[in-house]
Amino acid sequence: MSIPRKHHFVQQAHLAGFTDANGMLFVASKDGAVFSSAPRNVFAVRDLYSYDTEEGVQTAFETNLSQFEGDVFPFVKEIADTGVISEERAEAAALYMACSMLRNPTFREIVIETERQTIHAETAILDKHGKIDPFPTVGSKLDGRSVTDLLSAGDLKIEINNARYLEALQQMLTVAAQGLGGFKLSVITSDDDAFTIGDHPLTFLHPGQGFGPYGTPLGGDGCELAFPLSKHVCLVGRWAEPLPAGNENWVAQVNLRQAMFASRYVAAAAGNDELMKALWRYTGLSFTGDVARLPAADGHYIITRRALLPSLKRQAVAGDIKALSAL
Repeated sequence: MSIPRKHHFVQQAHLAGFTDANGMLFVASKDGAVFSSAPRNVFAVRDLYSYDTEEGVQTAFETNLSQFEGDVFPFVKEIADTGVISEERAEAAALYMACSMLRNPTFREIVIETERQTIHAETAILDKHGKIDPFPTVGSKLDGRSVTDLLSAGDLKIEINNARYLEALQQMLTVAAQGLGGFKLSVITSDDDAFTIGDHPLTFLHPGQGFGPYGTPLGGDGCELAFPLSKHVCLVGRWAEPLPAGNENWVAQVNLRQAMFASRYVAAAAGNDELMKALWRYTGLSFTGDVARLPAADGHYIITRRALLPSLKRQAVAGDIKALSAL
């Protein structure tokens, strides 16, 4: 039996809710590409959850995660099919949304870079206190240089095994689900099957204050989330209090958020001019992460920012995001 190497970070069963009558997705990219695709061929990365061991490439995590999501997703689909959110379905939705947030390639990059910068900082402290000897003189370009100097110059690089990301994902899944459980969930519908889904489908925003970020805690200050379940139904929520009844204007706002957060692709049942305009408008924006090493008294400390980070276009489109309750 062949081992799975193409790893979907948005479940194929989820994407199937956005297909046309022929089971195909209309996919548009922020780089201008437009094409039709089956769910199996998009929103996937080769070996996203694989890592190298002495025995070879380990891929079991993808199988285990897919099985877990397969157990949870039927409850989420019931929300999409019925528009009714029971306590059991809300708990399942929180778990599924946490998976969607954490298993995304953007989150992986943040975890790996945070680990790399932490090692850099720890090495600098050890160097500062004379715990690591300089390289011996052997007639090479490394002669007499410290590890810190080599790392800073890029002559020495640290590779982090993907297993560290998978460990972090497992550790954070329950915590993330508990945070998302603080939102009062409801559904909005589109009679025209107009909802789109981006490659980072969970949007989490503080309308009127900024585009995000995902932070700690997940919520507060009227924070809203939106999570499309199908072309017809979207899950929405506001921190600690319910949103009022929605309307068709909410559909357009949800789609704007999908286009903003998408790293690259947005998919829908059919192409439309508004989607293409949004993708063009948000070419310079995507949900991403920035990991910085900042000086401190004893060396360095690490700060991780996760958001729609500043770009040349950010301020120009700041007014696009509005509180759903205001529409």
